[in-house]
Amino acid sequence: AILKSGRGNDRNGEESTMNWKEYFTENNGDGYLATASDNGEVNLAPYFRPEVLDDGTLAFGMSDSKTYRNVTSSGRATFAFNEGAFKGVRLYLQKSGETDNGLVLEKLRKRADAEVLPGTGQHLAHVVVFRVDRYEPLTNL
Repeated sequence: AILKSGRGNDRNGEESTMNWKEYFTENNGDGYLATASDNGEVNLAPYFRPEVLDDGTLAFGMSDSKTYRNVTSSGRATFAFNEGAFKGVRLYLQKSGETDNGLVLEKLRKRADAEVLPGTGQHLAHVVVFRVDRYEPLTNL
């Protein structure tokens, strides 16, 4: 199916028009999270698929990194997900929560060990939760 642009969770927290849990369960690929510092310096880091929570928000496991500091400061990020052959999605995100413990962090640590490299999960110290403000196809081709 061709992905069309759309709105994500609106400011009232209504569910996205896209089923992200289904999308990220059915599609494998490479993800990249882009953030910017207070002075505008852009950072881009590889990230595996987010954990989609019951309310449709997306949870990312983060280490104490530049990405985490930028998100803590600005509250915004863009996640580009490439399924291959430039097919995928760009998600424009707004931070809606954060935790340093709990079941979601443990689940993300286990997934990191399985999907990235063994031992990767031990570096995840934070779960940052985002709502999707809007999304677009990865490319307009």
